[in-house]
Amino acid sequence: MKAVYPRWTEFDVVSIPSLKHPFPQVFRCVWVAQAAWWATMATMAFDTLRYARRLREAGVPEPQADAQAELMAEAFGFYADNLLTRDHFTEVLNARFAEQDAKIERRLGSMDSKFEQRITALESKLEQRITALDSKVEQSTTALESKIEQSITALDSRFEQRFGRQDTVNRLHTWMLGMITLVLVVPQLQTWLA
Repeated sequence: MKAVYPRWTEFDVVSIPSLKHPFPQVFRCVWVAQAAWWATMATMAFDTLRYARRLREAGVPEPQADAQAELMAEAFGFYADNLLTRDHFTEVLNARFAEQDAKIERRLGSMDSKFEQRITALESKLEQRITALDSKVEQSTTALESKIEQSITALDSRFEQRFGRQDTVNRLHTWMLGMITLVLVVPQLQTWLA
């Protein structure tokens, strides 16, 4: 005869490898309606003497009736010992959830460290590029300032040369004007005054 076990509560963790999720453990909790019935059955005392007497009255031989009564008492004892209580279920659930929380925390911790490493590497690369760009900008700025300074010096030199020539031309014109004045105006004045 096949042993029949009560269907009280099934609790297991099922792995679904095809699930594209970082945590492939899925919880499945199923309450079966017979749990309440088994809970009440476990609290009742099983009267083996009464059971054996009823079997004898039904025509079962005495050794067989006693053996069946003992087996039924063992079965009820097994079910009473293995009955799932709310506290036990809560305990099992809390343990499983704590296990999953620990796995999630470990995974998140490793992801955090990976992200930190990547961010640090990116910051280092960015700092190197910024330093290289600063150096290039500094070199370009220095080169431009040097060219501007040379251009300004060249323009100053040209202006000095032109102003120097213009000064010479102005002195020449002043001298020539003085000579013209002397040659033309002085004789005219002598005629007017004489």
